[in-house]
Amino acid sequence: KIRTREISEEELAFAKESTLNSFIFNFQVPAQTLSRLLRYEYYGYPEDFIFRYREAVEATTVEDVKRVARTYLKPENMVILVVGNVEAIEPPLSTLNTDVEVNAIDVTIPEES
Repeated sequence: KIRTREISEEELAFAKESTLNSFIFNFQVPAQTLSRLLRYEYYGYPEDFIFRYREAVEATTVEDVKRVARTYLKPENMVILVVGNVEAIEPPLSTLNTDVEVNAIDVTIPEES
C-alpha cells in the first residue's frame, strides 16, 4: 500500500515521533547505553551517530518515504515466516490468500534415548 498511495503528513509525523520515542529506550540504564555505544563503535558508526540519527529522522519527508518504498519494498519478493504448532496456526493461515505457497518444516528436536 505504501508503494502506491502517498502517506499523509500526519502519518509521517506519527511515524517520526514513534521512532524517536522508542529510540530513547535504548539508553534507559547505563549498561544499555554502554552496550549501544560499544556496538556503534565496533561497526564504525560516527561518534555523533545518536544525534545524526535524530536529525535524519526529523528531516525525513513524504518524498523520502515514497522513494525508499518504491526502491526497496518488493511485494513479489516478500516472505512471511510463521513459527508455531501446526495444528494451532494452520487453520487461520489457510483462510489467507490461496496463491500462497506454504513450506512446512519440521523442527522438532528429537528426544535423546
